[in-house]
Amino acid sequence: MKALVLFTLLYSSLFSASMYTLDNVDNIAIYMDLHGDFIGKDEKKELTEFTKDKLIKAGFTFGKVDSAYIIIKVNAKEIDDTYIINIQLGLAEDVATFRKDKIETFAYTYLTSTMIEADEPMEETKEYIAFLLYEFIAAHKEDNEE
Repeated sequence: MKALVLFTLLYSSLFSASMYTLDNVDNIAIYMDLHGDFIGKDEKKELTEFTKDKLIKAGFTFGKVDSAYIIIKVNAKEIDDTYIINIQLGLAEDVATFRKDKIETFAYTYLTSTMIEADEPMEETKEYIAFLLYEFIAAHKEDNEE
């Protein structure tokens, strides 16, 4: 499984140009939307702390006013003895449209996802969240290089 994650990581880094801009995103909050029978309160807390730790190590701050939100959504279904898990990682912010009256709304300004088949759902969900965070942090660094 780890070989598949490594291969995916290396392959995706070949095409790392992002259609999103992450310029000046440094203050964030985390929102977890987790659905699966293997995810209880303890697992949600573990995934939230894991995510926050990765983001703090990458230089992000938490708790300031007008934060952007890192949203992690996990939806899992068990089929026989295997889980099919959809994992999304997005950044959502208050934005204004270019339409008439510049309508203000809350929208995704970065979004990525993956779908996996897992025999060890919690461990593999955590691995793929780490992978999606790695991609987000790499895109953020690229956009904020001086």
